[in-house]
Amino acid sequence: FVLLLFCFLDLFLWSLSVLTHDDLIGHADYDAFVDLLHDKVGFPLTIVDALSRMVSFSLQSLWRRELLKPPERDSCLGEISTDLSESECQQTCPHLEQHLEEGRLDQYVYFIYPPFISTQTGVEVYEELLSGNYSDVMLEKLVRAYCEGNIGRARQGDLNDLSACNDIAFWPMHPMLERLYQFKLLTGTIVDFAWPDDHTVCYSQTPHPFNCTGHRPYDLQPFRESTLFGELGDTDAWLTNHRIRELVNPNHDLVPYVFDNFDYAHCEQLGYDYEALL
Repeated sequence: FVLLLFCFLDLFLWSLSVLTHDDLIGHADYDAFVDLLHDKVGFPLTIVDALSRMVSFSLQSLWRRELLKPPERDSCLGEISTDLSESECQQTCPHLEQHLEEGRLDQYVYFIYPPFISTQTGVEVYEELLSGNYSDVMLEKLVRAYCEGNIGRARQGDLNDLSACNDIAFWPMHPMLERLYQFKLLTGTIVDFAWPDDHTVCYSQTPHPFNCTGHRPYDLQPFRESTLFGELGDTDAWLTNHRIRELVNPNHDLVPYVFDNFDYAHCEQLGYDYEALL
C-alpha cells in the first residue's frame, strides 16, 4: 500500500500543479527558450517546442552520464542574475571541449533527446537533428545552451521525474507530502480539486501528443481494492487514481492509519504558523 500511495501522490500532486519533481524548463522560461534556439540559432519551432518539454529530462540525462556538472550546492537559492558572468548558479560540461575535438558532439545530442523519447512525443528530434539539415555549428550552439546557458539553471538529479524512486531521498519525502496533503484537506486550504481527464493532465505550456496513461483520474493502477481491505471476492475492483484520492482523505475512515501530529517545527522557524490553520 505504501508503494501504491507514493505512486498516487506523484500523480495527484502533479495534477494540482504542486510539482514535487521539477519539470519543463526550470529557471528559463519558454519564450527565452524559443528566442535562443529558434530565433537566434535557427532550429524549427517544432523541434524547439519538443526540446522545451524535455529540458528537465535532458539535463538529468547529461548529468547521469557525467557529461554535465550542476551548479554548486546552494548557488541557486538566491535571486538568479540574468547575466551568467555575474551568477554563481551555472552548470558546466567540463569535458565538452575535449569531446568536440574528438567529434563526439552527437553523444550530447543523443542524451539531450534520445530516440526512444520520440515514441512518446511523436516528434523525431534526434533523427532530425542528425539528418544533415543542421550544421555542426548549430548543433554545438544547441549543446552549449544546455551546458553553459540559462536552460534549467538548477541542480539536477534523480528526483526530477517519475524515476525519482531511484533516489533514496524519495522514500522519506513522500510520507511527508501525504501528511501535508491530509493537513491541507483537514484545514480546507485546498479549494480546487479539478483533475482533467484529457491530455492537459500532462504538465505543459501547450497541448502536446504525450501519452499520459496513468495520470488521468480514472486510469487504473496495478492494485485492487483487496490491497487495502483484504479479500473482497468478485467485487475486487482495480483501483483508479480518483478512488485512491478518496481513500486517503482523512475526513473519511477508509484507511487503517492516521498521522499522530501535524507539527512543522522547521516551517515555524521560518515564520510559517501552521497551528493557526488548525
